Parts: sequence; C-alpha cells; structure tokens
Amino acid sequence: MSKDSKGMYYEAEKSMSAKGVYNPDYSAGNGSLSALDSSEMGKNPYASGSRSPRTADRYSRGGRYLLFVILFLVGSITMGSIFSTWASGNNTSSDGAYAVAAGSTAVGSSEQKKQQSQTSQQNQKSQATVKATVSNEPVDLTSIEPYYEGYIQIEKRGMTDIFGNKYQSGIRGYMDSGDSNCYCIWDLGGKYRTLTATGFIRKSDKSSNFTGSYKIYGDGRLLYSRSDIGCLTRPYQISIDVSGVTDLKIEMYGGGNMGSHGINSALGNIMLYK
Repeated sequence: MSKDSKGMYYEAEKSMSAKGVYNPDYSAGNGSLSALDSSEMGKNPYASGSRSPRTADRYSRGGRYLLFVILFLVGSITMGSIFSTWASGNNTSSDGAYAVAAGSTAVGSSEQKKQQSQTSQQNQKSQATVKATVSNEPVDLTSIEPYYEGYIQIEKRGMTDIFGNKYQSGIRGYMDSGDSNCYCIWDLGGKYRTLTATGFIRKSDKSSNFTGSYKIYGDGRLLYSRSDIGCLTRPYQISIDVSGVTDLKIEMYGGGNMGSHGINSALGNIMLYK
C-alpha cells in the first residue's frame, strides 16, 4: 500500500471509528474495513446491547461474584436451618428430660405428702390418746380452790396414819360436831364421775378416846357419811358417784379438846375421775 493509500485508509478508519462503526476485533479480527458487513456500516455495534470484550469480561466476573454470593447465602441459610433443627432436637430432649425429672419430682413430692399426711394422722391419734390418758388421770381435790372454806384444815404437805401410811394430801376436821361452819364447798362443774379417798386416823391421834365423823354432799344431796371414827379405826377406802355434781360439800368433825387426847377425822388422797 502506498503512502497516500495508507493515509487515506487511516483517515477512513478514523472517520468510521468516530462514527462508532469500526471494530478492530469484529469477526475477522484484522482491523480491516472489509471485515464489516455493509449492513453494519453507520451503526454502533455496541448500541444494540452487546458488550465490548473488556466490558463482557467485567460482567462475567461480576456474574461469577454474584453467583458466589448467592451460593454463600443459600449455604448459610441451609446450615442455619440444620443448626436450628439440631438445637430444637436438643431442646426437645432437654424438655423431655426436664419433664421426666419434673414427673419424678412430682411423684416424689406426692409420696412425701402422703407420708407426711400419714405421720400427721398418727401424731394426731397419739395426741388424742395422750389427751384421753391425761383426761383419765385423777385430779386431787386439794388442788381445786374451794369457793367456801370453813373450819376444815386442808393438808397439802401430807399426813401419816396410825399404821405409818403416808398420804400426799388430804383434809381433816378438828371441831366438835356441835360447831357450825365446819365444811368446805368446791365447784366441780359437773365434770367428774367418781370421787375416791382413804379414811384414817392420824398418827398423832392414836391414843384418843374421842370419835370423829364426816358427811359428803353433792348439790345438797347426801352422798356418803361416816361416824364413830376412833383410834382403833383402820384405814378404809371410799368411792362415791359424783356424776353431774356441781357443788361438792364436805362436813368434818373431830372430838375432845384441841390440845391433848383430841381426835381428827381425816380423808387422804381425795381424787376426782372424769
């Protein structure tokens, strides 16, 4: 090609390149005008949406990057789903174990409550038995304060009879039968069924020639009486029904003078039973 021809070719190439028609890499790849189809003349080969090789390469790399991101996200979601399923399974197992443990605890608690209830019932029965036993224990009459007290001596320090028998408590009458106010009255409140006691002569009266006597009333009704109690009277037991009695009155009389050779009627260990 002559110099002039090359210049013309160059000018034509510039002109077509400026118009967007010339493509050095288009089809033939030799940069000649003959490589362009006549229908392509005056058109921009990139105007229809096609890309230049560099641009196509960049889009190709971008596509691969986007695909990698999508795959990464899909993998992350899948792994997250797997982990969530695994964690849920563990939680279910834990919940199951907890439920079993709670069930065992509930059963244990139920058994414990049952045992406690049985123990409580046994304790209540024992307490009831104790109360019944206590309620059946006798009450010493001298431990109850009389609401009227006449000329009768209440002995709480004990007495001894002519045979040496000792009594923890009791009462004795020392006044003559002709004297008044020789009695005491106790309020039993109708709580007792039986009164028991031991009648005797005190050791200090064993040489007396006089006699004593006493009477026991329940709500004004004579329940028991004894007279001609002398130094030869041996100790004797009495048992009186006092069911429903509210006012218990005991009259006691002695004999002789209050110095020597007198005598006292005495009752020892006077007990009340419900």
